Amino acid sequence: MTRVLIVWEDMYFQPLDTILNRVVSNLTPDVDALRPTVLHHTARSNTAFGRYVETTWPIASVRGLPMNPGAIDHVICVADADKLSDLLRERVPPPPKAASDVAA
Repeated sequence: MTRVLIVWEDMYFQPLDTILNRVVSNLTPDVDALRPTVLHHTARSNTAFGRYVETTWPIASVRGLPMNPGAIDHVICVADADKLSDLLRERVPPPPKAASDVAA
C-alpha cells in the first residue's frame, strides 16, 4: 500500500483536507482496490517547506508520523492553498468573508 504525506503550508487546512480525502475516495471507488493512505501535516504557515523536507522528511519517510507510524513513500507540499482564488480568479471565487456565508 502506498503512503503519501501531504504537508499543508496553512494551519487552517482542515476543509481542504476533507476535500482531498473525498477525491481520493472517489478516484478509487472499487471497494477491493488498494487506496493510498494519505497522511496530513502542517508547516504552520511559515513556508518552511525547504527546511521541512531537508530536516524532517528523512526521518518521517522511514518512521512515519507519531500518531501513524510506518514508512511513507511520497511527500507533497501544498503552498498557499488557501489563496487559490488569487491564482485562478476566473474559475475560483474568493473565500467568504464570514463563516456564516458558507452554505451548509
